[in-house]
Amino acid sequence: MSGAMLLSAALLLTAAPVTAFAAVKPGVRGGSAPSSAVPSRQTASASPSVGSSSTAASLPAVTPGEVKAAQAMVPACGCPPNAGEVVYALKQLGVTSLSLKLLVKRLGKQVGTFAFAVLVVSLSKKVAKVQKRVPFPDYRSKSATTYAKSPYRVYEIYGTSLGPGFYHWTWKYGITRQLIPAERPERQLGTCTRFYGPQFLLNRRCTFRWLWIGVGWLQARTVEALYTLLYAITHQGRCPPGMPACV
Repeated sequence: MSGAMLLSAALLLTAAPVTAFAAVKPGVRGGSAPSSAVPSRQTASASPSVGSSSTAASLPAVTPGEVKAAQAMVPACGCPPNAGEVVYALKQLGVTSLSLKLLVKRLGKQVGTFAFAVLVVSLSKKVAKVQKRVPFPDYRSKSATTYAKSPYRVYEIYGTSLGPGFYHWTWKYGITRQLIPAERPERQLGTCTRFYGPQFLLNRRCTFRWLWIGVGWLQARTVEALYTLLYAITHQGRCPPGMPACV
């Protein structure tokens, strides 16, 4: 698979979040809104506007040919703009090379496949270089062991602009293992609303959606980091505005 095709696949992933990874409902698409419709301090996301409820969807399969293409995209010189980020991410995850098999062994089939696809696409010379390192979780950390079997959710807080565009503006990604999961993202909706301005938002407020529901701190933090990395490489290398340090 060519670098351009891999990039297209990743852009589709930004529009179709993983679930247990959440599926996208039919409806208006996101993109770059006209300058008059977007507050000057933020950039419209490439993701479509969807509600917080969702149905299940499958991630695209990664073929042996894609594995070979991915490995070929990491030359010894480290030429791809985000090669350093990928090397760092693999080290944090305890994986010795950009290998689908090794990532699946570490993270499970679903999260491992998603990780492989995102890391491959981030190596394309067609994407932006990240301006700040996107922190990936350390597989050796105490939390990775203590909460290895704990239920987690990954969420996205976002706003939807007023019509006619109805653009999707990502505020931040996060994780929670609270007994009442919605409490954590709901506490942050006011900050998101103030940032974008209620006068620019559909229903005058931000909302949230679940991107992944599963088990394990390491898996949840990895999914959060992957979405953040995808956002950065498609938004001039910047993190979402609610994540100035990426985490």
